[in-house]
Amino acid sequence: MKIIQNDVYSSDKWHTSKQNIWSTSYLQGTLNTTYWDTISSTYQAMIDQNHIWKIGASSHEATRAEAYSNLSADTWTGKVGLMNTAEPVYI
Repeated sequence: MKIIQNDVYSSDKWHTSKQNIWSTSYLQGTLNTTYWDTISSTYQAMIDQNHIWKIGASSHEATRAEAYSNLSADTWTGKVGLMNTAEPVYI
């Protein structure tokens, strides 16, 4: 499951040590425990709880193709993640 919010999530919630490491980030923990626990078991059963997420970062000025090619081979396995800069947004 991906969370897409039309608002900024406070940057001080990313990682307490100011590192860009998703697996140990405060935000990852919040989404995969606190937020996850608010979802009904009916919906939890519909979600791949062992999804393999590609982890990567790109400049906010990169094109979608550049952002996609910048995704690293690093992965993280879990329930809830964030969209990356390579993914299109349909509003």
